[in-house]
Amino acid sequence: VDYVEINQWSAAEETLRLLRLAIYISGSKFKNIYFDMIGEIAEEEHGVHEIGATLAFTEDIVFSSTQLINSYLSNLPDEINNYLERI
Repeated sequence: VDYVEINQWSAAEETLRLLRLAIYISGSKFKNIYFDMIGEIAEEEHGVHEIGATLAFTEDIVFSSTQLINSYLSNLPDEINNYLERI
């Protein structure tokens, strides 16, 4: 890894244009754009091709940051946690 940047937008497309990367690596859970309900993955793929970069995916085990936060860092009352689990 030569450079790490925090993305300020909902998708990385604008960051890709600014940085002009040679290779853009994303997590393996983003490999299948058919599971992309809001189009972020497709936007990023478009941005990668627009700047002439290569899109690659990791093959590591995927850990959901949202799930980890909710499981281990939630200080919400049990009543709210139970409700959120049902959703």
